[in-house]
Amino acid sequence: MTIKGSPQDLLAVLKRAAEYNPTRGIRLFQVGQEVEYLLYQQLYQDVGRIASSLKNLLNITPGERIGVILPTSADFVRAFFGVIAAGGVPVTLPAPFRFSSSIRYVQRIYGALTRSQIHRVLGDKKLIKILGEASGCPDYSIQVLTVSNLLLEDFTTYSELVENNPAFIQYTSGSTSDPKGVILTHKQILANLEAIRHGLKMEHKDVVCTWLPMFHDMGLVGCLLSSIYTQIDLLLMAPDDFIRNPLYWLKLFEPYQATLSPAPNSAYLRCAEQIKEEDIKTLDLSSWRSAMNGSEQIDSLTTKKFIDKFQIAGFHPEAMMPVYGLAEATLAVTFPPIDRGIHSVFTRRSLIGEKIVDIVSPDNPDAKEVISVGYPVKGIEICLFEDNGTPISTKNKIGEICIRGDSVTKGYDFDEQATNSAFREGWFATGDLGFFHQDELYITGRRKEVIIVHGQNYYAHDIELVVKELEGFKIRNAMAISVENKGTESLVLFVVTNEVDTEKRKQFISIIREAVSLSLGISPLDVIFLKQNEIPLTSSGKLERHKGLQLYESHTKALMYLA
Repeated sequence: MTIKGSPQDLLAVLKRAAEYNPTRGIRLFQVGQEVEYLLYQQLYQDVGRIASSLKNLLNITPGERIGVILPTSADFVRAFFGVIAAGGVPVTLPAPFRFSSSIRYVQRIYGALTRSQIHRVLGDKKLIKILGEASGCPDYSIQVLTVSNLLLEDFTTYSELVENNPAFIQYTSGSTSDPKGVILTHKQILANLEAIRHGLKMEHKDVVCTWLPMFHDMGLVGCLLSSIYTQIDLLLMAPDDFIRNPLYWLKLFEPYQATLSPAPNSAYLRCAEQIKEEDIKTLDLSSWRSAMNGSEQIDSLTTKKFIDKFQIAGFHPEAMMPVYGLAEATLAVTFPPIDRGIHSVFTRRSLIGEKIVDIVSPDNPDAKEVISVGYPVKGIEICLFEDNGTPISTKNKIGEICIRGDSVTKGYDFDEQATNSAFREGWFATGDLGFFHQDELYITGRRKEVIIVHGQNYYAHDIELVVKELEGFKIRNAMAISVENKGTESLVLFVVTNEVDTEKRKQFISIIREAVSLSLGISPLDVIFLKQNEIPLTSSGKLERHKGLQLYESHTKALMYLA
C-alpha cells in the first residue's frame, strides 16, 4: 500500500485523509446501532472552526496544554484535532464514569490537570458541575469549554505546526505509580503510525473496529490515528456498551467487514465467558484478520478459550496477534509476523523469579507457557538490562526491557525527576521484564510487581492467575501484594467474589491457600474479600497494586480473614 503525500504533523495527516478519501470516516455506534458517520472531509472543516474559536476568540497560546475530557464520541475527535489545529497541545483524560463518585473522579484526574498546568478543558456541562463541586481548590481555576459553542465560529483556522513540537500528552494509567504525562511529538507519532501500518500490512480495504477508550494509547493511536493515517473507515463504539454486552462489538464485523481490532486479554476472556453459544452461531468473524492482544499480561488459556469458542463463527486462529506496547513508545513496540497466530515456549517456572530462562517441554511439571510478542517494530530498538543498570550480555536471562527509537518519548510533562529516572544511557526503562528467544521478545512480568517471600521472587500476575482459574467460586478479580510481617515479606491476597455466604467464604479461603501453595510453594498471610468497587483500578481497568498496602491497612481490622 502506498500512502499519498508525506505529512509532517497530525493536522496534515487529517487533511490528507479529507482530500484523498473524502468518502471515508468514522462510524459511531450506540448499543450496536450506527448513529453518526463523520466523514474525514467534514471532520477537517469542523476542526478548523473549533481552532478558529480557540485561537481568535479565546486567544490560546502556542503549546498551551488543553484538556480533552469527553466520552467516546464525534465531539471527542473534533476537540482533539481542534486543539492541535489551534496550535495547542491536547491532554486526553477520562470522562466521568457512570455512577462514579465525583470526588473520587476529580482526585483521579486532578494531578494531571495541575501537573500539565491545564486551565482550559474541552468537555460538557456535566463536567462543569463536577469540577466545580469536587475540586476543593478555588485557587486553581479551570474553564470548561463545550464543542458545540466552539463550532459556532464560521471561519476556519489551521496553524502551522512543527514536527518536533509536542502534538499531545498521553497520561499513563498509573497501575504501578502515580500517572505521568508522556510528551509525544508529531514526528514521534508519525513514526509509530508508519510502524503500525507496516507491521499490520494495512491497506485501503481495511476497516478498524474498536470500543477502546480514546484517552488510552491503544484506542487513540492504535485505532483512531492509525485509521486516519491510512485513510480507512473506523467503527467506534463506547466502552460502556462493550461492558454492558460484548456481543455489540462482535456483531459489527460482518455488516461492515471489519478486519482489524485490538483488545486487552481480559476483553477476549469476557467474550469467551459471557457470550452464549446460540449468539455465537449468529456471528460471522471471518473478515477479522488481526485481533491484536495487548495492554496487559497475555494468558495462553484465555487466547485458546477465545479461539476454540469463536472458530465456529469463522474466527481464524492465526488472527490472534499478541503484541507489546506502551504510551512512552507512542504505542507499538513489538509485533509478531502477521497471520502467524500464537507462538509460545515453555520455561521452568521455578527459575523465572530468579530471572533465568530454562526452556523445557510442555509436559514438564515445572513448565510455564510464555507467549511471544514478536519482533521490534520499524524504528524501535530493544535492550535487556540487569538490575544494576548494565545491559545483559548472556543468553537465557530475564531483564528489564529498555527501548529507544524514532517514536520513543524524551520525557514526561513538567516532571524532570520522573524523566531523569526513566532513562538509562539513552534507553527508556519500561519497568517490564522479559527475555529473548530466537530474537523474539517474551514478557514475563513487571519489575515493580515482583513479590519476594522467603527470599524467593514471585510475579503478582502468576499468583493472581492461580486464584482466578479456580472454578465454582464466582471470582471477578484478584490482586496480590506483599506486606512486611515480622521482619520479612508475606503475601496478601485481595479477592473479588459474588459469594456472600460466610461458611462458603471460609471454605474458599482454605481452597485458595491450598491452590497457591501447591502451584507456587507459598501460602498467603491473609485473604481479604472485597466488593467490586473496592479493588483499586486505573482508568483503563488495570490493577493499581501500589495502593494495595494502604488498602490492606484499612481493611485489616474491619474484615474477616484467616491467618
